[in-house]
Amino acid sequence: MAEAGENDILDSAANFAARLKYHQRRALRDAFFDASISNAVTDDAAKKIYDEKIGSVKPQQEIHARHILV
Repeated sequence: MAEAGENDILDSAANFAARLKYHQRRALRDAFFDASISNAVTDDAAKKIYDEKIGSVKPQQEIHARHILV
C-alpha cells in the first residue's frame, strides 16, 4: 500500500508533510515517555495512590433498571 501511495505521488500532497511531522512528534513523545516517565512511577506506587484515592470516594447508591419503556 505504501508503494502504491508513492506511485500515485501522494507523498507530495499538501497535507502529507504536516501529517509526517505530526507522527514524528508523536513518536518522539512516546520515546520520551518510555525513557523517562514510565520508569519514574512503579506499579506499587501507582497502586498505593489508587488505593488512597478510591478509599476517599464515598459510595453512591446504584440503581438497576430491568425494563426501559419508551
